[in-house]
Amino acid sequence: MNTQPHPTDDRLVSLREITTRYRVSRATIYSWISQGKFPAPTKMGRSSRWPKSVVDEIMRTGVSLEG
Repeated sequence: MNTQPHPTDDRLVSLREITTRYRVSRATIYSWISQGKFPAPTKMGRSSRWPKSVVDEIMRTGVSLEG
């Protein structure tokens, strides 16, 4: 029996990865950010990144993304 905690994936993912994986538009992600429903990105130069574990949890649970 494996009793070790499941490791989280804390790599940073791009907007393109999020929109492709979850089939949502770029505009939708930025709308959710402005509504406080999605975390603001970490900027890396001109690029935006989010922690994969945070994105996966939000998309898995659907935390207040509707309406």
